[in-house]
Amino acid sequence: MPVRIKSKKQAVAPPSVAPPPTPPATIAQTISLPRPPADAPQLPAGLSLCMIVKNEEKFLAKCLQSIAPHVDEICIVDTGSTDRTVEIAREFGAKVELREWRNDFSWARNEAIAMASYRWIFMLDADEEYLPGSESLLAQLKSVPAFDTGIWVRCYNESNDYQGTGQMSHLLIRIFPNHPRIRYRGLIHEFITLDQSQLGLKASASPIAIKHSGYLKEIVTERDKGARNLAIVKAAVEREPEEAFHWFNLGTTAFLIGDYETARSALETMIEVNKEQPRGFFANGLSALADVYTEKFNDPVKGEESARLCLKFSPRYANGHFALGKALVAQKRLVDAREAFQAAIADGEYNHLQFVVDDEVSKWKAHSEVGATYVAEGNDVAAVEWFEKGLKNRPSALPLRLNIARAYERLKRIDEAATTFAAAFRDLPSDQSAVDYVNFLLRAHRDREALDAIRAAMPQISPAAQFPVLMAGAAVCERNGWPEREQFLLDAAERMPGAALALDPLEALLRARGDLAAIERLYDAEDATEPLEIADFRRRASRLLAQGRFSESRAIAERGLERDGRDPSLLLGAALASSSMGDSESARRWAQTVPPESGELYLRAGMMLALDARGRGEYEEAIAATEAVLSRAPQNIEAVVLRSTMLQQLGRDGESEEMLLAALRFDPQRIAVELSMLYLKQERFEDARRIADAALVR
Repeated sequence: MPVRIKSKKQAVAPPSVAPPPTPPATIAQTISLPRPPADAPQLPAGLSLCMIVKNEEKFLAKCLQSIAPHVDEICIVDTGSTDRTVEIAREFGAKVELREWRNDFSWARNEAIAMASYRWIFMLDADEEYLPGSESLLAQLKSVPAFDTGIWVRCYNESNDYQGTGQMSHLLIRIFPNHPRIRYRGLIHEFITLDQSQLGLKASASPIAIKHSGYLKEIVTERDKGARNLAIVKAAVEREPEEAFHWFNLGTTAFLIGDYETARSALETMIEVNKEQPRGFFANGLSALADVYTEKFNDPVKGEESARLCLKFSPRYANGHFALGKALVAQKRLVDAREAFQAAIADGEYNHLQFVVDDEVSKWKAHSEVGATYVAEGNDVAAVEWFEKGLKNRPSALPLRLNIARAYERLKRIDEAATTFAAAFRDLPSDQSAVDYVNFLLRAHRDREALDAIRAAMPQISPAAQFPVLMAGAAVCERNGWPEREQFLLDAAERMPGAALALDPLEALLRARGDLAAIERLYDAEDATEPLEIADFRRRASRLLAQGRFSESRAIAERGLERDGRDPSLLLGAALASSSMGDSESARRWAQTVPPESGELYLRAGMMLALDARGRGEYEEAIAATEAVLSRAPQNIEAVVLRSTMLQQLGRDGESEEMLLAALRFDPQRIAVELSMLYLKQERFEDARRIADAALVR
């Protein structure tokens, strides 16, 4: 299957962002700013940089280096830094005021604006940088009269979700007049307004651009942005439930942290509250809702409905057509989906007009999805054509490179596949490219090359990916009888000390050569780590049971059953451990829940219940348990013998004899002994001798 392009929690972004086009010579030709009233007061000509910061030493210097030469003062509000943030700011000549954080971004930004003394404000965050190319415009802007109109700035968001790809961008009013009526609104995802209007400040387009790095995965994780933002967004919703923008922010923030039910509910409420107002965020919220339905709730019909509503409000919106295409793919309407994806490609011409847009949809993502629809139809020739079209725009896009390599392989263009897989891993080393390359080599029976690739991949992939890659190496060695198998297993066990997949074959190797000390070390490492997979719980519970550590065995089995309450091995393990602890009631409870379809484990649980009932003198119960076993395994001699014994205990010797005679063909010697004992008890000595002789003959 091809690599599919999922909806974005955050923006996809470039290793570097191309600078905006060179602007015309004068600001009047570039930015359409209305002339203010003649009597409108004007502050001194100039541009004030305003910022709010907290613990931004990682980014702040780079940010200020990009913009400091182009502004007349730097005004910074610090809300509680404990690192070098304030020191760095002052090194750039910034005025710094300290404020205690109060979970209100608008308040903090407005505090920074209040520090400014020049005519125009340029608002930046510490994890943003001004992109070169508009220096002349900024210089000219300083003396332009200001009144009630701001300036749109295009923000390109860096992200590392897809390697070798470009950016998602959105428009922000980041340059605006320094006037007391112009202030920010909203606890979070705040926006600049005139007189606190819900519709925000009017603004003019410009080629000015900035780059944002705060959506890189490691930064989001480090700062726990999702959890922090969710609390503030919820407070904003409670304060102003009639504001659709807050519901949009709640939905997109919940999506970021994986709370998809809250995301769905909030975005639906956004629709109800906003009604049909033409607000900038609305189309993006609708496309996000479409993705939530299609990808998270497996409801592509609702996804299609949301995407079409999005396109009603913004007919040339790439995100909307892309979401529609994914919903149609999920409904197996591949021809319709291709039409939607191709519309998304054409929408690229209008990306600069969108408030929020994934620029990469029109560049390569939609091409990849068109190719994927052809893969689903078995038409790899057409798929390759579309993957190639996308690669012309983004030669390094990893999903495209892997998709075309897989298509080459299916088309038996093996040399091209090998070259493409190898180049993808070499140029963009990652878990995905490493696993794809190794698996290709294994499928092609290039086993020595596969081992070389595995060794090369180890330093470059995550610990989570290292384990399956090492296990693949062990499998290659086992297939070829190569001695490196044990080392691959040892390396895998070192990375995941509790993984049964590595421990079972490794223990077998060590036991075969009698290395009991190594096995004990293996056990110690295993005990020191938490089981992750159900197989790990099974192995641990079974081993502890065999070691006589019954309470530990049951505890592990019970924890595994919290993951999968019907796992027969863990159910039986909990029953056996309970029985060994003398806890017959728990043993019965666990054994009774072993499902009949579990084969041998069900039979063992049934025999355990039968023996327990016999021990309590409940012979009818014991007979019923053996009957359950014999209904699935008529040749189970232990069940036959136990049932026969219980029948005799109840004085039903005739039934016992009939049952034993019927089972005689399964195990003549064992059943002959049981029959002889029954006959001797009945003083039927001749029958006992006859049965014994017949068994000896057999």
